[in-house]
Amino acid sequence: MENGDVLQPGLSIRPIINTDCVKDLVRDLYGLEVEKINELNGYDDKNYHVIGKNCTDNDNIKEVRRDGYVVKIINRLDSQKTDFFNAQTNLLIYLGKNGVICPKPVKTKSSEFYVLKKIPSGEHLVRLLEYVDGEMFCKVTLSNKLFYDAGHYVAKLDQILKNFDDPVYKRYKSLWQMENIIKLPEYLFAIKDETKRKTVETVINHFKNRVLPQSAKLEKGLIHGDFNEQNIITKKNEDWSIYAILDFGDSHFSCYLYELAICITYMILQGGNIDVGGYVLAGYTAVRTVPDIEYSLLKICIEGRICQSLVLGAYSALDDPSNTYLLSTQENGWKILNELTRIPDSVLIEKWKNTVKTYGK
Repeated sequence: MENGDVLQPGLSIRPIINTDCVKDLVRDLYGLEVEKINELNGYDDKNYHVIGKNCTDNDNIKEVRRDGYVVKIINRLDSQKTDFFNAQTNLLIYLGKNGVICPKPVKTKSSEFYVLKKIPSGEHLVRLLEYVDGEMFCKVTLSNKLFYDAGHYVAKLDQILKNFDDPVYKRYKSLWQMENIIKLPEYLFAIKDETKRKTVETVINHFKNRVLPQSAKLEKGLIHGDFNEQNIITKKNEDWSIYAILDFGDSHFSCYLYELAICITYMILQGGNIDVGGYVLAGYTAVRTVPDIEYSLLKICIEGRICQSLVLGAYSALDDPSNTYLLSTQENGWKILNELTRIPDSVLIEKWKNTVKTYGK
């Protein structure tokens, strides 16, 4: 893996830009006059929800959307990977044609899906997506049904992704890919508590020694890669249900085990209870059969993802301490991690399997 492929310690990559400059970019690139602008959560990128009042000189916008648009200003590192954004654009269009509600890319006045622009922090890729209205998963009343839906949804999504192919996704590298859990020691200085550091080191070693040697045996495909409570949009009829999925910026070709582990990780953190995993698994297994080898590695993968979120969140917060989104995992993360590491793998998996058997009966 090239050093330039993933974030290196000490490198600041987040865009530096103010809302007035964002408005100018939207007007100059897309012909949209911005009436309202609101910054959204983001890790290394800057994201803004904009409402336009009219559009000039852009034949690609036939009618200004009432729900608005999302302007994404990509971090300096990922902005260099233009082939990935070409692939991601094609992926979003493919998903839209196959019934998946997700952000639709919008072309510039010159009919491009993205533009590289120089701003004070360097050259950054700028793109515009249609805003998807609804409530984030993290803002609604949680239920066992909703956790079941999360597992079911991500398994169905991966089924649909099987019919999309772009070689870029097999080359794409990111620090957030689960195989890069073994790179976390380079960022552990961000965790000041020695006991917590030792816990993370133990998880990393278990992942390195137990999971990675088995990875060649695991079923693989294109995965979303970041199925979390901030990327899931819900709507309410009688009950809350999953309506749409956002942010395919971490999509890549990888193990389905990792996708399942990522989904369960964020659902457990959101619910604050490891029992949630059983309901997610019930939904997931209604679509895809989980092989025994994946069951045997599932808990350590979940622990590894929690460690990724805790360590990289703490590291990024050193550079951007005002960004509370970076530390969203910290509140429940250490508690859940400690709880997981104290339970034998077989005991937890058997408990979850019992939930799978009894859910809905």
